[in-house]
Amino acid sequence: MHSKVVNNRELLPLDSATVYELGWSGTKDKVLLALAKAHFDVFVTIDQNMAYHQHLIDFVGLHIIVLRVPNSRPKANMLK
Repeated sequence: MHSKVVNNRELLPLDSATVYELGWSGTKDKVLLALAKAHFDVFVTIDQNMAYHQHLIDFVGLHIIVLRVPNSRPKANMLK
């Protein structure tokens, strides 16, 4: 196996969007993950229970990152 150190600039440009920006707010998890898989390579969430609610095997190819945050309100989690 070969590995390579990649400069962050080599990763740009990256497409990113929030569920709200895409008009996907209120979408159930299974549908949301299917939409994410169709449009993105990585899905980032703060939903700690997502792995327990969904059959993630259905979404092979989509990398799911679950962030641990003390509070789900955006302003409460901003770095100062």
